[in-house]
Amino acid sequence: MSEAQQFEVLIKQLMSPDNDLRGQAEQSFNSALKQQPDKVVLLLLQLIRASAEQHVRELCTILLRKTIVSKAEAPGGGEQISEDALQFWNQLAPQTQQAIKQELLLSIENEQLPPVRKKTRRCCI
Repeated sequence: MSEAQQFEVLIKQLMSPDNDLRGQAEQSFNSALKQQPDKVVLLLLQLIRASAEQHVRELCTILLRKTIVSKAEAPGGGEQISEDALQFWNQLAPQTQQAIKQELLLSIENEQLPPVRKKTRRCCI
């Protein structure tokens, strides 16, 4: 089983109705994100573009958005990008940052399903 296929299994486990399985998947995902952020982001992008399953593509866009575009309340009202999201973005390799930009634009352009396309657009800063 390829790395992308294993990662897709993990993403599906994040949607499991089994609390124990979902909890283990959350721990695995969070641990991988801390240890290998570039790799996890690139795998999320790969599934956004290539997964045959709509719910997998949608969850990957949500996870990517929460990781790179999480927002915090700005002083005086409104929203701003959170400090955690900025720190995460800055720790990514420049090649990964560029891949995020390119792959999200290609995804928006090529995605056939409006709900997935909308979620993908929300990843863009």
